[in-house]
Amino acid sequence: MTVERKKNPDSRFTRIRRVYVNRMFPVRQDAIKVGISVAAGVFIGIWPTIGVAIILTVAFCAAFKLPKIPGVISSFVANPLTQFGFFYPSGYMLGCAIVKPEKIDFDFLERFKDLSWNNLTTVLGDLWTNAAGHLLAFMIGITIIAAIGGFIFFWIGYGVVTYRQKRHLETKNKFIKNLMQEDSEILSETRKMQALAEQKKEN
Repeated sequence: MTVERKKNPDSRFTRIRRVYVNRMFPVRQDAIKVGISVAAGVFIGIWPTIGVAIILTVAFCAAFKLPKIPGVISSFVANPLTQFGFFYPSGYMLGCAIVKPEKIDFDFLERFKDLSWNNLTTVLGDLWTNAAGHLLAFMIGITIIAAIGGFIFFWIGYGVVTYRQKRHLETKNKFIKNLMQEDSEILSETRKMQALAEQKKEN
């Protein structure tokens, strides 16, 4: 005898979305831990860790026993488009406003045209002398941007998990309440049938 499988009324996209939402914001995990994992993923992703952001996020979450999937997924908030289009320029401008590095008067392109093994150390020395302040400004600025992004996404992650946990608890309580109501109705009907049966016996 073959049992016909009931078709899921939800679309494939809805089912996939539900799976990713459950992994990103798991209701069975502590909301604070999920929020910290999300914040770490965003911070590490925004910070200049090109190529190793996922590895660092997984290592951080493993070290502090945090859920890994929320951190890894949230690290993708930083991608080539957002990094070079927003985060890096914003970090550099913010850092320059704080550090105020000296204006660069070193023509990199002209010096690199004549670059050779003989003048390599000289060119790199000039590059460091002229660009060190700007590198420091960038690192300070991007660290602040990453910290702000992590702080914002911590509360987003914490809020979403808390909301989903509340909804999950309400659904669970509603289900239990319906079961108790059904049990009460069945018990009441059983008592009525027993009373009728006793009346018939007496008659």
